[in-house]
Amino acid sequence: MNNKITLPEIIILLLITVPIDILEIFEDIGIAIPVIGPFLFFLNHILDWVSLFITQFYFIMKTGSIINRKILPNGIGDGIEFIPILDILPWRTVGLLWSIHLVNKGYSPTSTKKIKIKRLLNLIKK
Repeated sequence: MNNKITLPEIIILLLITVPIDILEIFEDIGIAIPVIGPFLFFLNHILDWVSLFITQFYFIMKTGSIINRKILPNGIGDGIEFIPILDILPWRTVGLLWSIHLVNKGYSPTSTKKIKIKRLLNLIKK
């Protein structure tokens, strides 16, 4: 079973997380406005939950397990986004990209490490 995350999947996930991170910058600045501040605070947390559920559900379906160290950075990034001042930074997107890297880390079209090890073993045998 090939669990590699492909480029279209990465683009779709980034189309979910990046706009939410950009919108949160304006929401965090707008929280200081008296009338719309509470609404923006509420909207901020709704977007955090939506992003958390979509990305975690995707990674759980892709990796096949709920507890997996490869998807832990995504959960940490989403968790940091719930802290009011720290969510100005794009923790969610960084965690997503880190998790994608960890999931795809074991997959390569040609395993160059095996080829190099075989060449070294052949040189040692000679």
